[in-house]
Amino acid sequence: RFVRPSELARLMRAQGLVHKIESLNAYVGCGDPGDAHSGQFLICRDCARVAEMDDPELRALLRKKAARLGFEVDGQIIEINGRCHECLQQKGETQ
Repeated sequence: RFVRPSELARLMRAQGLVHKIESLNAYVGCGDPGDAHSGQFLICRDCARVAEMDDPELRALLRKKAARLGFEVDGQIIEINGRCHECLQQKGETQ
């Protein structure tokens, strides 16, 4: 049986093996597939490299602030755009 790429991606997401990066319309492998989590993704605007973070303190803070507004969070995926260390070095703008 042949499997379409979209079906394969859906199955891989369901298994926690990949995350969808909406702003890139692309998938990235999960950095910790054995652990259920929501991610924060750092996306380089120059090279499109993606780094995954999973900061439990940030996740808890967002849930707490949402609850204050009467909102129950089901999941979080945060995309943060900027420039990666390698691209900053190439341009001589290392922080």
